[in-house]
Amino acid sequence: MRRLAQLLPVLAALLLSHRAVAASPEKARVLQQATQQPAVQVTAQRAPPVTPSPGVTITPTPTPGPLPTKTPAPVPTKPPTHRLVFRLRSVRVQSSPRADFALKRAPLKHARSGKKVYVFIYWILRTTTSHSRPSYAFTVLAGKRTVVRTSFKGHLSSYPPNEYEASISLVLYHPGTYTVRGRVSFGNAAKQGSAKLTIR
Repeated sequence: MRRLAQLLPVLAALLLSHRAVAASPEKARVLQQATQQPAVQVTAQRAPPVTPSPGVTITPTPTPGPLPTKTPAPVPTKPPTHRLVFRLRSVRVQSSPRADFALKRAPLKHARSGKKVYVFIYWILRTTTSHSRPSYAFTVLAGKRTVVRTSFKGHLSSYPPNEYEASISLVLYHPGTYTVRGRVSFGNAAKQGSAKLTIR
């Protein structure tokens, strides 16, 4: 009996040791799984929008495109300008109303009182502008006193380059020497000549 009592504590210790050995494999797997799990936490989230600071404006930078090709503006063509060129040939007194473009007859220097005479302006137009018409002016002076003054516009529909004349008839009664002036003009451009006539 004393021998059995001595063996009971040994049996109890063996039983507890067996239970511990039976439970150790499960505990070993739990420990292994715990040691194999990575200690990393992954969190998926959207990045927060960029909020500009007060007083700061975010402007997207545009992508530069191809530079436009500048087309030169057409240069207007100026119409050809025609310069007015004319020349006075002669201012003379004649006894005949017929024009003498060749100036073959000598001008009249003397006339009787009351006789009708004619004052001519002969001139040449070299170049002209469009729609240009001449103006004529006749003046007769007795010393410094004007006794006759008249003017008129050219009556032709057009004046191409050519030789032209204009005339007036004149009757003087008082004896003396007179100065006869004739002028042809285009606007501010004018040509003037004069002649002397003595009335007896």
